[in-house]
Amino acid sequence: MRCIVCNSNDWENVDEFRELAKHDGHDVGMSLCKKCGFISYPNKYKTHEEIKHYYRNEYRGGPPTHGNFVTGTRKLTYHAHFLKEVFSKWQDTGLTAPVIGECGSAIGMVLHWFKRVLPQAKVFGSDLTTTFKNVAAQEFGVEITDDFDLTRKYDLIMSYKVAEHQLDVDLRIREYAEALNEGGYLYISVPTWFNALHNSGIGGFDLEYYYHTDHINVWTRILFEEILRKSGFVIIKIDRLMYGDTYLCKRDDSVMQNEPQYEKPEEIKAALARIKRAFDCMKTQKANQALAEWGNFPIAWACYYEQNRQQLHDKFKGNGLELADYIYKEMSLACGPILDAMLLKADIIWRYGQLVPAIQTFEDILDIRPNDTKALFSLAQCFRALSEQESDNIKKTKLLLTARDICRKIMKLDELARPEAFNWALRDEASMDPRLVSEILKAEYNQKTQAAVAVPQPLGG
Repeated sequence: MRCIVCNSNDWENVDEFRELAKHDGHDVGMSLCKKCGFISYPNKYKTHEEIKHYYRNEYRGGPPTHGNFVTGTRKLTYHAHFLKEVFSKWQDTGLTAPVIGECGSAIGMVLHWFKRVLPQAKVFGSDLTTTFKNVAAQEFGVEITDDFDLTRKYDLIMSYKVAEHQLDVDLRIREYAEALNEGGYLYISVPTWFNALHNSGIGGFDLEYYYHTDHINVWTRILFEEILRKSGFVIIKIDRLMYGDTYLCKRDDSVMQNEPQYEKPEEIKAALARIKRAFDCMKTQKANQALAEWGNFPIAWACYYEQNRQQLHDKFKGNGLELADYIYKEMSLACGPILDAMLLKADIIWRYGQLVPAIQTFEDILDIRPNDTKALFSLAQCFRALSEQESDNIKKTKLLLTARDICRKIMKLDELARPEAFNWALRDEASMDPRLVSEILKAEYNQKTQAAVAVPQPLGG
């Protein structure tokens, strides 16, 4: 198996750095490219047909479930946030019927969303799982093919958390470049390794899940961006906060002549060892030691705070804002800009009863990751807590209305969180005087109506 980054075929087995190590009799076949530092499974995946058979029959483990619709709905908010400039440019240039292709369309939810946002758009998708394609046709009226249609020209090609599963993905990405119209975009999102230690899509951190063999391409940011370059793409936008590493790219074949950028294999091997030691420390709740091995370890930072809470409280003399700022700065120094640091900061501020700063921090998080359920729930709780401190009935009721409306928003966004949000919304309503609520809502309606009437009209209008 050739390395998709540097095209060499010189591998070293690194199973020893997994939870189920080779010396324990578990030969997984995880291997390190000795030229560029890329990691894959050269003995596990040999042909495209083997890959296709697996993804048709085994990968998703059966038909789609309610959970697929929940996660899909959540990701639509990420797409809307990331692509808003593209939609705006299309509108400005009069492109009302863009041609959009998606590799890895699953149940067709994204293609259906594109048609709702851009009714004249022409959308095409590909996926291998038959049960998912059947549901896409019946739920969303979207026909999805096995293979991506390269006979068309596209204004946008989307590959969202798919490339890490593809054999010879560098060749696939080059095909995308050649299938774009002039000025077209590649919208691609992938997990990257050897940055933050977390399990994408689930809480906590498990080493075997982190190196899950479904991810046949285990790359660093440098190596993935090298694949984009060698495939003829320049990056025009990056987001590393919403969900993995997400890129908007345009074709520029001239960059294919640039000097390649590789990792040093010995440094990747050292990183593998440090990550294994950090994981072993966390298994025994030694957060300090885990962070000493690998600082970019969000769950270890949360554990560190819990284990050292009293000492930190004493150090900052009970000043929750200073304590939270200290943890945030230390975590950001180790992890870079990640939402986990903001969430931990907001949580600490909230615990110390500093509700207004906590609200501002949760709102900052929602500016970065719109409709984050955890942040929304916490925001609602802050408004409830403020209402308990308020003696004025009108102000108290307005705060509870805000909390209730946040929960109503969660009910629309996240089906899994709907029961909890529904219960909180009912609790808020049970705590309010309906006559006072009616008066407040009527006053707000009148205020909005008067504001609309008061908008100055153009001269001669």
